[in-house]
Amino acid sequence: MASRMNPIEQHVEKIVLSAAVLGVIGVGVWEFGLNESTVSLGGKQVPISTVDGELVKEAQKLQLKLRDGADASVSFPELKESTSSLFEKRIADGTGVGAMASAGGPSFASVLVKDGLSKDVTYHEPRLAAPTSLLVQSTSDAVTDEAKSTFKEYLDPVLAEGATDITWITPSALIDLSGMRVELESSGGGDAKAIPTRWWENMLLIPDVVFERQVRGDDGSWSAPTVVDPMGTQVVAELS
Repeated sequence: MASRMNPIEQHVEKIVLSAAVLGVIGVGVWEFGLNESTVSLGGKQVPISTVDGELVKEAQKLQLKLRDGADASVSFPELKESTSSLFEKRIADGTGVGAMASAGGPSFASVLVKDGLSKDVTYHEPRLAAPTSLLVQSTSDAVTDEAKSTFKEYLDPVLAEGATDITWITPSALIDLSGMRVELESSGGGDAKAIPTRWWENMLLIPDVVFERQVRGDDGSWSAPTVVDPMGTQVVAELS
């Protein structure tokens, strides 16, 4: 007499497959229905379903900031109270002949170093050579009555009464950029270290050029230097 198979054994494959299918369905429901996924947006976690709305809000904020009348939200970094007055003073110093730019020596770098990052290091303070004066170019021009009337503001201070010509002196000087780079990269030959290249980014910038004039008297002495204000390219072109 043949024995009959147990009903559970007959349907074990169906039972296992059904359980697996139910498990996959349950995980899918939990992942996509009950537990919504989030993404990092703007430093915070937001649900995927709200990403579009958040992007629209950020775009609107950016559009408001880009308007001509928008207030700038970027402020100058706050410095330590003990050094803020020194920083402001050096920034406010003028660059004219009467008030030369203050020395931006290595000590100034400590103002920009954050707390906990300062080190007791002595750096070589570069000494940059002054420009070398070259020969000047002299050009003489005739001055007509019409020119005296048109450019009265510029010619009266320098043109003698009755003069019919004027001499233009064009000064020139040589700036040794190679020598400046060598000095900036030097340690001075002592125990001090060369200043970090990131302080000047391997670039030499000339923010302004100031011209001075001196008048030689009858006794051969020179007057005190006075600053020559620029006349503008259009006036210079017409005068020449």
